[in-house]
Amino acid sequence: MKRFLSNGEARFQRVTVLACTWLMIPFIALVDVLLGRDVYVEAAAACTVGLVGWLALRLDSRLTDYVLALCCVAQPMLLTAAFAGHPWQIDAHMIFFVSLAILSVFPSPWPLLTGCGVVALHHLGLTVLLPSLVYPSADLAENVVRTAIHGGAVVAEGALLTIAILQRAAMAGEMAAQRAALAEESDRAEAARAEAARKRDETAAVVTRLQAHLSQMADRDLNCRIETDMPEGFEALRADFNRAVALLAEAVEQAQDAALSFNQDAVALESMTASLSTRNEAQAQALSDAAETLTDITGKVRRTADEASALASRADATRSEAEQGGMVTEQAIAAMHLIEKSSSEVAQIMDLIDDIAFQTNLLALNAGVEAARAGDSGRGFAVVAGEVQGLAQRTAEAANGVKSLIATSAAQVSEGANLVNEAGKRLSRIVSQIGEVSGQIGRIRDEAQDQAGGMGQLAQTISDLDRRTQATAGESEELAAMGLRLREQAHALSDSMAAFGNRRGHPAQRRRVA
Repeated sequence: MKRFLSNGEARFQRVTVLACTWLMIPFIALVDVLLGRDVYVEAAAACTVGLVGWLALRLDSRLTDYVLALCCVAQPMLLTAAFAGHPWQIDAHMIFFVSLAILSVFPSPWPLLTGCGVVALHHLGLTVLLPSLVYPSADLAENVVRTAIHGGAVVAEGALLTIAILQRAAMAGEMAAQRAALAEESDRAEAARAEAARKRDETAAVVTRLQAHLSQMADRDLNCRIETDMPEGFEALRADFNRAVALLAEAVEQAQDAALSFNQDAVALESMTASLSTRNEAQAQALSDAAETLTDITGKVRRTADEASALASRADATRSEAEQGGMVTEQAIAAMHLIEKSSSEVAQIMDLIDDIAFQTNLLALNAGVEAARAGDSGRGFAVVAGEVQGLAQRTAEAANGVKSLIATSAAQVSEGANLVNEAGKRLSRIVSQIGEVSGQIGRIRDEAQDQAGGMGQLAQTISDLDRRTQATAGESEELAAMGLRLREQAHALSDSMAAFGNRRGHPAQRRRVA
């Protein structure tokens, strides 16, 4: 079991037992002094035991533990002998149990068992041979019982301590195995630490080199490829870094080309937006003028439509009056025809009156003839006949005058009827023409109203187009400002890209378009 202990642990256990052995010497000497005994006997014996233990420790042999165990249990024997004849002698036996407990520090139970055997032999031998050195009583039977009791206690303590030592040894074995495993793990950990330290040193060196190249890259120098070899495991990093630098250099060149093209496009865009803004402003002004002109034309067309509508209304009224005039003319023509017919009838009546006057004149002539024949008796009749004749003559003359007037009136009525008829025909034509003119004016009115509505919509459309053109002009100005900012940013980008070094180690050429 000792194999589980280190040399330092084994020596510590032996020194502990030896120290306890030496600590008993002053107690034994003190007992001799207190009891008035010869101090040199027990004290000298105790010192001798201590010296033997020290020599055994110095020799460091396989018997050292056993010698120290014997020395440890010998001191209680001397202390018990020192208390010979004293009532406390029986109490001094407690030191035996203490000594056996001290022996349990050894990793092996055999020194403890050896001590237990020596204590048992000591008690048995002295109980028979010199009981005064063990018990205060000289009664053999009593001492044997005591020895049996003490021996049982020693056996019990020895057994318990042996079990404890064995358990401790087992635990020590486990701990030793654990320590061995821990040592192995420690060795592996140490190797791992060494390997990690080596890796750390390599990594630190790689990081230092990479940091230097990255610093060079941060200074916009792309001639920072890692040309020297790196430790194994970092070659892929070196290849990736070099490939990244190459790709970055290529990207910078492409960015420089893109910045140049971007700058040119920005200049062209600025020029185009400026021209577009000017044209939009001119177009907006033209649309504004056109909108005003179209608004005026629309107002005039609306007024023309209103006037055409009023004229159509007046034409309709004129046509209505003309139609009424035509009806009056037709009525006048009818009245003329009636007058002409009445004149014909009056002429016939006048002819009849003329015939009556002629007949009356003939009758008056006949009456005058007859009155002449009658002489004086017919003179009065002759006068009447003369008057009748004269009346007939005047009637005939008046009838002729009336006939002449009727003829003239008939001729004038006929002429008037013809004129009225002609006027009616012309009035009908006028009514028809007024209807056509009224229809044309209505169509003109409708078309003028439609044109006015269309012109209004066109004016609204042009007004909307004007507003949109104004908005487009404003946006064109904003676009021109954006083009200017874009060109400035393109210049800044070109300057930024020009700060990088190219693959030949020369600064990239600044390519700007002023």
